[in-house]
Amino acid sequence: MAIGMVGSKRCETAAFTLASIAVLVIILLNAFYL
Repeated sequence: MAIGMVGSKRCETAAFTLASIAVLVIILLNAFYL
């Protein structure tokens, strides 16, 4: 149970990090193109 909780937490953190990077990339691309 505990290991599963840690695993899901790590997955959530990784997904959040990827989402943040994607948003930053989109903002940078918009800044370059506009």
